Amino acid sequence: MENRLRYCTNVSGLFTFLGFPLNPSEWHLFIDSSKRSFKPVLLHNGNKCPSIPIAHSVHLKESYNNMELILEVVNNHLAYLIQNLLEKGISQQRVAFLCPNDVSYIITQWATWIAGHIAVPLFPKHPTSQLEYYVRDSESSIIVTTSTLAGKIKPILSGQHVIVLEEYFFNENMESSDVDETEGNYSEDFYAVSDAMIIYTSGTTGLPKGTHKPQFSLYFFSK
Repeated sequence: MENRLRYCTNVSGLFTFLGFPLNPSEWHLFIDSSKRSFKPVLLHNGNKCPSIPIAHSVHLKESYNNMELILEVVNNHLAYLIQNLLEKGISQQRVAFLCPNDVSYIITQWATWIAGHIAVPLFPKHPTSQLEYYVRDSESSIIVTTSTLAGKIKPILSGQHVIVLEEYFFNENMESSDVDETEGNYSEDFYAVSDAMIIYTSGTTGLPKGTHKPQFSLYFFSK
């Protein structure tokens, strides 16, 4: 894929070259693609700066398979970071994530699975006390969020690592070769006996209870 797609690996350096102030919370990723080309760009939230292309290809077009290839690269990078924040050789740790209903949700969920851990999805409209309960009850070691929702995470922290996706993707120290150790670490046998998610009930008759969803059940559900 890298032979068909050219992309920037040092976004902060690109901003410095262009003379733009770098504040990840002010930018978001947008994929401008068609049947003949593929161009991910960064758009300024306030529309005060021009769009900044960070990748381009005239060989890739907008299709399910090509989007899958792009997400695989992003997922592996994030999985590498999650794996490095947690103890080496330990799997099935809980990774809570508070993301909007967009591609950031998918990226975080799949990166957690690639790293061999359990995803704990959080809902942005839940009150702070409920989010805190989910994180504490699930014993989450990492919380992944976006810049727009990071403010809801700060009041509930109690020693967890925090990954803000926009800040992570602006990290100039992340190289493509870093993902080699993450990709393919776990076999089908591992996922056959591993948990994928912890989903919390509504808690109508008491405190919400976390329900473990195994990987194999999601696999058969998707068939």
